[in-house]
Amino acid sequence: MQKLQALPDAALQSQCQLTELNTPGFYNQFHYNEKGLADEWRMHFGDGIPQVYTMAYDNNNKLSQAWLHYQDELIATINFIWTGNLLTNEHWNLLGFEFDYVNTYDNRGQRIKAEGTDGFSTTTKWSPIGNAEQTDIFLNGVILQRGEYTFNQPNKNPYLAIRGLPYGFPLLNLTFSKWWETSEKVTINDGGSPLVVFDLDHSQTDFQFGFQNYITEANHFDVVSNSNIDYTFEYQNCGAANNDPARISGSQSQASPRKVGRPVILKMGSSELVNKQLQQRHKK
Repeated sequence: MQKLQALPDAALQSQCQLTELNTPGFYNQFHYNEKGLADEWRMHFGDGIPQVYTMAYDNNNKLSQAWLHYQDELIATINFIWTGNLLTNEHWNLLGFEFDYVNTYDNRGQRIKAEGTDGFSTTTKWSPIGNAEQTDIFLNGVILQRGEYTFNQPNKNPYLAIRGLPYGFPLLNLTFSKWWETSEKVTINDGGSPLVVFDLDHSQTDFQFGFQNYITEANHFDVVSNSNIDYTFEYQNCGAANNDPARISGSQSQASPRKVGRPVILKMGSSELVNKQLQQRHKK
């Protein structure tokens, strides 16, 4: 996928666009249309089969529709409904199974709840400056997973440079905080008991910064796996200093070189389940 050159419209100059996000087991590529809005999102999970979302926008530059291709087949169509400037409904048709996600917002326009007719729902608690400090995922009212975050270092969250998307709609729990987190703790429901599966130590977080204070690299240390967790970010249309980082350092970890990624839950479900559904489709 080729990167676009800097856009000719003067209003779009120096408006950074995230083109790549890479962390162990979760590699993402983004492409943009002539208006600078994200029109393709490729997710790679290390199995060699990317999930490809293509996006379209209405005349007001609001996300209106998306299509998900997997193994070169169209498996989902998503329609988006807005109420004013808030995306209030997603309607999914996934291999013939239709469901909706209905969003609720607070008086600041921050999404605090998303309820799915497929049984899943999420809630988010926000800090006064606009960072998601806690996200919970439920299935039929029972909590499955909790994410807790701290934000000790001012920065620009790379996700905010995905122009056109108000949040990461393919995932259940991807909100766009104002800052990238300095710590993350993920606890799952393990048969009724809480189990911490991911715990990034804020004191061992290290950032590199590029143009407009966007992060170009985030180095974390997961105390659960005793491993470094590294994120790298690439941008375009940022001006001459696209990725010319100046390091602001915390303490350095002496972690094991083994790398693991954060838990990711997709609205499309697991690749294994989708593969089985595609096999059944092909037999018909």
